[in-house]
Amino acid sequence: MLTKIVNWVLPKSKPEPTPLTLQEREYRKLAQDALQKAISIVEANGWKKEKGYGDDTIYSKVDPLYGKVFKFEGILRLSPKKVIDILYFKGEEMHKWNPTVKKVKIIQTIDEHYDIAHVIATEGAAGLVSSRDFVNVRTWKENDSGYVHGSVATTHPDVPVITKYVRGEQGPCVYIMTAADENAETCKLQWLLNTNLKGWIPQYLIDQTLSTVMMEYVQSLRKFESSKVNA
Repeated sequence: MLTKIVNWVLPKSKPEPTPLTLQEREYRKLAQDALQKAISIVEANGWKKEKGYGDDTIYSKVDPLYGKVFKFEGILRLSPKKVIDILYFKGEEMHKWNPTVKKVKIIQTIDEHYDIAHVIATEGAAGLVSSRDFVNVRTWKENDSGYVHGSVATTHPDVPVITKYVRGEQGPCVYIMTAADENAETCKLQWLLNTNLKGWIPQYLIDQTLSTVMMEYVQSLRKFESSKVNA
């Protein structure tokens, strides 16, 4: 069942130690707008169930602006704070636990809530989908209910398009992390995946690849954290 997300108010920025450049302000505005758009897509009606594994469910819908998008809903036996730490603050370590990612590099830190990341994804669909790379501006916010972490495609002079990878394009995406118990020791995760893989790929293969990637992503995160606890 969809959890209604309300009052994700962007906090007032703290005094900047140094003024942001015009480009940095544009990056922040892009991320802010994308985050609100992604949340509105998650909250909208019209989702259809694609796959279900226990308490995990993947839904899909066709958005008029972005085409087919996917949503994961499930429970993680990690606190919301731990999840945001893994996904945002330790993003460059994602290749250690996520088999769908080769490398994540933070290209530019804008401030404590915004940065720009270069993500290189592994091949998919048994090699039928070649490796993609993405350049995304990322953001995170906190309120009484938990955390949100959003991202969207951008460009950056330090990461030009190269022939080695197909440059994918990520539409507004979001992770919504809320406490699933009164002690906030478990997390309800809602994840909107909104990605254009580019290239000449049949739609059925894209749908299969993205829904599989979502499930592998979450299961790998669980396995990684479980191995650390039991080590």
